Amino acid sequence: MTFSRRAAAEMTRRVERICAEALGASGGDVLAWAGTFHAIGARLLREYAGAIGLDPAFTIHDREDSADLMNLIRHELGFSKTESRFRTKGTCLSIYSRAVNAEIPLEQALLGAFPWCARWHEELRRLFAAYVEAKQAQNVRRAVGV
Repeated sequence: MTFSRRAAAEMTRRVERICAEALGASGGDVLAWAGTFHAIGARLLREYAGAIGLDPAFTIHDREDSADLMNLIRHELGFSKTESRFRTKGTCLSIYSRAVNAEIPLEQALLGAFPWCARWHEELRRLFAAYVEAKQAQNVRRAVGV
């Protein structure tokens, strides 16, 4: 298990070569599976999805996918056309991530890390509720840190 695809491919190639040398011709399939931290995590989640209450056909969003969905919801709610400029998709996602990852209320996340956004508290609450509904409707799970 590694953190990059390139490193995972190189490590797999090296382990297979070493095993083939040590075990002879039968050493080629020693690794049942290997890969990046995220790929192995996704594989385990899919394998045990039913046991933990997930649909194995879930989708994982990376940060950009999450920001795009946040932006879509932002537009649908009309927040992108407010008289005074509503926060960007990236800022909205950062606020949401801070609250979710720190397991703190939105108010606390706003006051602690985004005080300039506190006036948008109610709009952000609506945005985040709609964002969660959209993710659930699309069977989306967030990637680590998103």
